[in-house]
Amino acid sequence: MSYSENGFFDNFGGKYVAEVLRRPLDELEVEFKKAMADPAFIKELETIQRDYIGRETPLLFAETAT
Repeated sequence: MSYSENGFFDNFGGKYVAEVLRRPLDELEVEFKKAMADPAFIKELETIQRDYIGRETPLLFAETAT
């Protein structure tokens, strides 16, 4: 399935959201595309993914909670 610039997915329609959300989502899409085109962002993202995805979550002793 491919996504076109006008917001449609092949023959299945497109973005169906409340009108109040349309503008913020369009802004989010623009910024996401900028970030994905930024080599520094991609490098940082890959580092975070390499170091944290799939890693065990460390448990910390919560002294004030015991």
